[in-house]
Amino acid sequence: MVHLGPSTTSQTCLAVGAKSAGHPPRTSSVSWAELGYPADRKVRVRDLWLKKDLGIFPPLGKPGQFSSSVAYHEAQIFTFTTL
Repeated sequence: MVHLGPSTTSQTCLAVGAKSAGHPPRTSSVSWAELGYPADRKVRVRDLWLKKDLGIFPPLGKPGQFSSSVAYHEAQIFTFTTL
C-alpha cells in the first residue's frame, strides 16, 4: 500500500505499508516523475517516524527515485523536500 500527497508547497509526503502476512519484506519505490519533479532534481528525504534525515537524493549517477524496504505490518512515512 502506497499513499502519496502534498505536504506543503515544497514538500511531498509518502506513506508505505505492508499487510500481507508471511511474505518477505517488499521494496516500495517512487520516481521523481511520480512526484512531479524533474529527474535531475535534488531532494532531501526525511523519515518522519524515526525523526531522521536520510540524505539528499538521487545519489550521483542514479536516476531520480527513492526506495524503501517495508516488512509485514510495518508502515513508514517520508517527506521529500526539493532543494
